Amino acid sequence: MLKINMELRKGVLFIRPCGKLNKHSCEELEKIANNLINNVGIRYMIINLESLEEIDKYGIRILTDIYKNIINNEGIFIICGNNYKIKKERLYKIGYQNISELRALKMVNI
Repeated sequence: MLKINMELRKGVLFIRPCGKLNKHSCEELEKIANNLINNVGIRYMIINLESLEEIDKYGIRILTDIYKNIINNEGIFIICGNNYKIKKERLYKIGYQNISELRALKMVNI
């Protein structure tokens, strides 16, 4: 089961998924994120994986699609959160930083 906590702060959308981001749950995150990007105009997004229990190839694909959508809208996308349960090799390609949310917010620098 996936729970999604969201917060808008200083023009940056923070998304904090909790649980499992996999084939069965990733569609919900994709729908929410793309709606906010395309219809609300969110250009800056930080996704914190600290509370994520598991991510599979479908979850990584969704994060990649969200990343591309943000970049196409001339925005900034950062994945952060220190989580030892998740293999991060594939996440580094789409903006993973082993930093806190506060540091990620400073990197957005808006």
